[in-house]
Amino acid sequence: MGVKLDEETRDRLKSLGAARQRSTHWLMREAIREYLDKEETIEARNREADAAWADYRRSGGFVSHEAMAAWFDTWGTGGSGGGKTANSTSPLASVAMSCVTGWTEMML
Repeated sequence: MGVKLDEETRDRLKSLGAARQRSTHWLMREAIREYLDKEETIEARNREADAAWADYRRSGGFVSHEAMAAWFDTWGTGGSGGGKTANSTSPLASVAMSCVTGWTEMML
């Protein structure tokens, strides 16, 4: 497999490789691995959200704003929420938690 790069990008890779004492091949492999990990996570979350949306359309079940706010209020208090699971069996609660977890991970 080959990748065609413009001269500027090749020069940047060479420079970074020299600074990090890594080959350009290693840098490209790591960049592709990180990109795939990120994109696969996004795809998994999209599939989970699609499944939750289909469940909502089928069942009409949802987590109310008040219930979600009450659950968030338990975070960090040692209460039942603890930032792990919502007090609901709805797949939407799982998607909400996944979104919140993903957002907080990105912010760290």
